[in-house]
Amino acid sequence: MELIRHELAHLQAFKDLCAEEGITEEVCLKFGETFDAAMTDEAWTRLKGALEHMRQDHGDENDVVRACRTIDNAHEAEEFTQMNGALAAVVHPTGQIWPYKFVHALLRILLQKGKLNLQSHTPVTDVSERGADGWITVATAQGSIQARTVVHTTNRWAAHLLPEFSKLILPLRGPVSAIKAPPGFLKRTGAQHWDAVCNVKFILNRSLAIKLTSRQNYHLQLPPPYNMIILGGARPVTVHKPETCTMNDEENRQIDGVAEYFKLWPGSDVKSWPGSSRAEFGKPDDEGGCWTGGKRFPSP
Repeated sequence: MELIRHELAHLQAFKDLCAEEGITEEVCLKFGETFDAAMTDEAWTRLKGALEHMRQDHGDENDVVRACRTIDNAHEAEEFTQMNGALAAVVHPTGQIWPYKFVHALLRILLQKGKLNLQSHTPVTDVSERGADGWITVATAQGSIQARTVVHTTNRWAAHLLPEFSKLILPLRGPVSAIKAPPGFLKRTGAQHWDAVCNVKFILNRSLAIKLTSRQNYHLQLPPPYNMIILGGARPVTVHKPETCTMNDEENRQIDGVAEYFKLWPGSDVKSWPGSSRAEFGKPDDEGGCWTGGKRFPSP
């Protein structure tokens, strides 16, 4: 419950911060409802069970419990989530913000006030152990600096500066796409939930049914002003070629078949998807419409 309260507190914190700095409109901050859609009976048992346990532990009048509601009717769940095949859903408060604009707005404010020294395009070549005086020396291409605290945000590549992780953090490549949605079509953000093993149809070959040992995709619906679906995973494609993902961090290369799979996904999975069954990306395939990215394995 403490973690949930911490996450919910971010809604008011973002609202207050953006209002104080005058950047609410600039960073496209909005508030509304999001959903966790159960795509299988097992997933619904898990989602609803978690909510029931929370209700039993904290009571019906708990503010977090009261902020959540369920949609038990499959037809209503499909309409609300815009996900074909949704059986039910848990709905709760959320907010949305344009991360790139938010970070750059904060950087601009800090730089204008002289509170930040930003050195972009400056690779770190070495991080020393903490000295007897308590300082850590960070060597960069433009010289060395000293700091009391150093935060490594290099994810998959942490072992470059922290060699003790070389056999613990391994590469795992995944594909992601940005699918263009008609303006105003998407009503809210949300996520799908599958059970541990799910049967899915490989839509590049509609006669082929395959069984996956994990969720087939991960997706995020972005209502206006974005009008985008961020879709990643493409497990029905990559399950046939694990070498393209596991122990692979070739971020400069696409995975064959993935872009086409992503383009066909909305016509199959999004309820009442308008227009062509073959969707368009927000940008050309190799210019930001579909890309691959390296991440750490195993994930924390």
